Amino acid sequence: MNENEIMKMLETEADNVEVPNVLGEVHTALDQRGSVVQDAVIPFRGGRTIWIRIALAVAALVVLVVGSVIMVNQFAFDSNVYATINVTGGPGFAINVNRDSRVIDVATETQDGLTVLDKVDYSRRDFEGVLSALLVVAVDLGFIDSDGLESGQIAFDIETASESGRTRLRGCVNRSVDAAIRHCRNRQGHGNGNHNNSN
Repeated sequence: MNENEIMKMLETEADNVEVPNVLGEVHTALDQRGSVVQDAVIPFRGGRTIWIRIALAVAALVVLVVGSVIMVNQFAFDSNVYATINVTGGPGFAINVNRDSRVIDVATETQDGLTVLDKVDYSRRDFEGVLSALLVVAVDLGFIDSDGLESGQIAFDIETASESGRTRLRGCVNRSVDAAIRHCRNRQGHGNGNHNNSN
């Protein structure tokens, strides 16, 4: 037998094979009220249809999982004040953070401070990034002199019951001030510097 004859024989045999349409049967079940519900299943039309259904089910599952994670993160935000960082000099701020160093709120008693707060999105953000942004905006608006930022005219007082928390937040303050100084220097075309003015 040559290859053509074998292929013709296989095609003829495949046409004679009957496959039962199991998925096309009608299923019955009782619903919660006890009445009969009939549910027709779409007939099986080949391998591609089942893969499309699987892909749609996986996509729906991914959307469900991602949506659940987003919802949990929205509602799981810890709004208990763990520490307050008081920034004195310039506009002046009191920044309340939770145990995860996420900003709960920022208060100020000056008009300059309110102007800065209008320009910074701080809610539920990382403290270190928020402090850097507040300092940069305050310098950009002329409320803080960049030289004063470097010379320690801005003071930071960390109020918390935890000494390890105070140490961790002190590191955040130092990194934030350094980032703000670098930002200001880059705008002015200067080099880098260090700052270490936190209690």
